[in-house]
Amino acid sequence: MSYEQKPSEFEEEASTKSKSFNFRVFKLNVESEEFEELMLNNEDKVVNLLDHDEILLFVDKMNFRVWIWEGGKTLPRMKFMSAEAAHKIRDQYAFDYNITTIDDGDEPIEFKMIIGLDLET
Repeated sequence: MSYEQKPSEFEEEASTKSKSFNFRVFKLNVESEEFEELMLNNEDKVVNLLDHDEILLFVDKMNFRVWIWEGGKTLPRMKFMSAEAAHKIRDQYAFDYNITTIDDGDEPIEFKMIIGLDLET
């Protein structure tokens, strides 16, 4: 007789901690006009990084895409800087990744799924 044993809480926690993100996250530094990588651990909720005053860039390895997320209160100058700087980040990972710009509140389903955003918002 065979049966599957339910993993202990310790095993589940260890399994969760061993998982890594399939993307990298960068934040636009307005002073340097460059993106700076944010170091995340597995306990961080990426959706909490979304700030209406910021621009974030996500290098999505699964979808071969670079997402530029623009907060709703960002200035046109910031948006221009992010478009210029995104190519540098993209070229560090793969020349064939598509760059897609996303407006705050108008996130596509693929983006919502990778960052854990509620699909109904």
